[in-house]
Formats: sequence, C-alpha cells, structure tokens
Amino acid sequence: MPAHLPRWNIGVGRVLLLVLVGLVGFFLPQFLPLEGLWSAPLRFLISLAVLAVAFRLVSRGSGDDLGLGPAPLGRCVGWALAAGLGAQAVTVAVNAAVGGTPFPGVEANAELLQQSALLQTVADEAGEPVPVEPYAPAPVAAVVPIILSIVVLAPVVEEVVFRGLVFRGVRDLVGMRLPAAASFWIAALAQAALFAGIHPSDPMSLLVTGGLAILWAAAFARTGSLTVAMVAHSLFNATTMLIVAVGPNRPVGFPPAIVALIVVAPLITWAVAAVLRRTLGTGLRIAAPLPVRA
Repeated sequence: MPAHLPRWNIGVGRVLLLVLVGLVGFFLPQFLPLEGLWSAPLRFLISLAVLAVAFRLVSRGSGDDLGLGPAPLGRCVGWALAAGLGAQAVTVAVNAAVGGTPFPGVEANAELLQQSALLQTVADEAGEPVPVEPYAPAPVAAVVPIILSIVVLAPVVEEVVFRGLVFRGVRDLVGMRLPAAASFWIAALAQAALFAGIHPSDPMSLLVTGGLAILWAAAFARTGSLTVAMVAHSLFNATTMLIVAVGPNRPVGFPPAIVALIVVAPLITWAVAAVLRRTLGTGLRIAAPLPVRA
C-alpha cells in the first residue's frame, strides 16, 4: 500500500513510551469515580488531555506530527464516505450473510439503545435499568452527552490512541527492519487486536470491529491524515445510531433534535480535530521519510 505517512524521527525508547502512555491515557480515566450524565464525555476529555500533554512531552512533536495536519472538509468527507459508509455497508451485509437480519428488529434495537442510554428506562427488581414500554426515547438533555461520547469523543480519542500512537509506533519500529508492506500489516493487525479487545462481543462482531480498525489504519496510512480516520470512524458510529433510531424496525421515533445532532456529529468531530491540532501546534518537527526496503 502506498504510504503518505512519515515516520517519527525519534528514538526507539520514546516511540515505545508513546505507545505505552497512549494506552495508559486511554484506560486510566475509566477508573475515575465520576457519575452523572456527563461522566462519559468527561472521561474522554480527560483522556484526550492526557494524550495531548504526553505526546508533546515525550515526542516534542506538533499536531501535524500526530497526523492532524491540514485536512480540508471535502477531502475528509470523501474518505469518510468511502471508509465510514463502506464499512457500514459491509457490516450490514455480514449480518445478513451469517443468518441475521440487515437491520435488527425492535427488540434488538431496544437492547442497543438501552445500552447506549438512549431509551427511557425503569429499574427492575434487581435494580437494573430496563426500557419502559412502549419504548420511548430518553429526554434530549440526557441523550446529548451520550451522542457526543459515542459519535464525537470516542472516535477522536480512539483514533489518537489506536491509529495515531499504537499503529504508527509499531509501524515505525517494525519498519526499521522490514519492508513497508510488512510493517503496515503487522502494525495494523496489532492495533486491530487491541481495538477489538476493548469492544467485547460475539466472535463475528470482534472480526468486524478488527476489520474496521484495519480499514481506518489504511485510511490514515494512505492519506497521512488522522483527521480522515476520525471523521470516518465518527460517520460509522453515526450511521449505526441512525439505523437503530430512525431506520426500519425502529422503536418509537426520536425527537428531531436528537436525529439532527447525530447527523452533524461527524462535522463536530472534524472541528474537534482542528482544535486539537491548533492546541498541539502546527508544522512538522519530528517527521522523516520512511526508509525504503526491498
């Protein structure tokens, strides 16, 4: 695969430290004793702050070095449509091919929406939340932080960690001794295994999740833009939520404000990436050409 993603011109120790700090920065906020509607977005924001500070301190690089260089919205949309909606189409096809239905039924939708806290719930005898019947969406104020977490902040943070740090770090390390194609696939598979591992599910879903991670790594490597991967990831999550919220076999219809927020969330993701780039600084500082190996 032609690569447009330069390597980091820093020592092996600092590359390994970046990968380690990235993983710690991702998981550590999950253990903070935060509660309330905004606890999930706050955890992601803490992760993002830790990752940004760690990247600057360890690498002394900029937002451009992380892969957040200029990313015109039109270019992002084109790649996001290919990598985001294309991935969604493949996922739907796989569901149908293994004996499932392309679009889940009301009960499956209710389970997914309940897990995402998008349905009104009541407590059962064990104190666990169950959706009220007939199914109805949670209040808009309660849904906004959930959508921001799933469709904006999760794609930004996960792309920084798994594609921006883990994939790139492993690729750079392996690329010191192996050809570009081999280093790409080793790094892509390594980060895909980690990414699938944080999304526990049935074996087929794990394979699909790992495939998505490889697809987004390929988009990052091919374009040199982590923003493209973020927007593609966001678009995939947004279309998943739209399918279950307003698609066939849906529960009770959702308020237009919620649907509108899901639709514009990928654009918010693009804006967040631009802000992150400015925060970290612009201009390449630690980039170097990839070594050419037979």
